[in-house]
Amino acid sequence: MIKQSNAIRTLIVDDSEDECLLLHLELRHIASIKLIGFVHDGVEAVAYLTGTERFRNREMFPYPDLMLLDYRMPRCDGMEVLAQLHHQFHRPRIVLWSDTIERNVVLSERVFIGDNNHTFSHPDVPIVQQPNKPGEPVVIGQGSWIAVGAAILAGTRLGRNCVVGANSVCRGEEFPSHAVIGPEPARLLYRRSTTDAV
Repeated sequence: MIKQSNAIRTLIVDDSEDECLLLHLELRHIASIKLIGFVHDGVEAVAYLTGTERFRNREMFPYPDLMLLDYRMPRCDGMEVLAQLHHQFHRPRIVLWSDTIERNVVLSERVFIGDNNHTFSHPDVPIVQQPNKPGEPVVIGQGSWIAVGAAILAGTRLGRNCVVGANSVCRGEEFPSHAVIGPEPARLLYRRSTTDAV
């Protein structure tokens, strides 16, 4: 079991009290996650990360390992927060999301939804120190089901009542309503031993 001291310190940044509550209810049972706080717009997020204003006390407001960052917020949105953090040497991992997941969507375990990527154009700089590259927003239509292990990448637009099969990767395409999307079937890539025939 993961000790609470080794858990990923997670800050939620969202202007919706309801979404903060839902995230809290979902994440509180995950041993590897330690929720350290909630802030409600990008201005507060930057103040928290820089330790200014009411967030000066790092014992009360520890620096996060992970920030769950809403894309659309008043005063300063998620993209503006990313721009302000762009030149910081030390910054948390960031998951940026939007309110474009519509009603009655079923998300199974280990689903990834992301509308940005790390750049890796500088081969001598660790990837974690390279900036995030924003992409197009993701839209998941109402009534859709995203199965275990699926990845929904930047620019993907799913119509209503779609099914995304287990371990599928949607790479920025648009899918019509009622689409059933599946991964490539598993196949043998190679054998590690050269003494046995395939």
